[in-house]
Amino acid sequence: MVKTHTHRFYKENDKWYIDLPEFLEKGLGTQANLQMVGGSDEYLDAASQFTNEVTLTFSKDPLGGGLTDIFHRTGFATKNWTIFLSLFLI
Repeated sequence: MVKTHTHRFYKENDKWYIDLPEFLEKGLGTQANLQMVGGSDEYLDAASQFTNEVTLTFSKDPLGGGLTDIFHRTGFATKNWTIFLSLFLI
């Protein structure tokens, strides 16, 4: 069985954030700590088709045409997304 993690991302004032209300509710940080930077914001623009919200599913295992296919379709296949993805793998 493939273990997955699904996360919602939203764009506010031209900046992307991961939606983790429990992080904020527990006082673990501020919205600024949830900002997506270092190229992940560019990826989210493409994955969301340049809207203000996208929900993505992550896994350590192949999702049957999932993430690799998304990277190719959005033109991000040539970039190293290992660091970006590792942020969401628990």
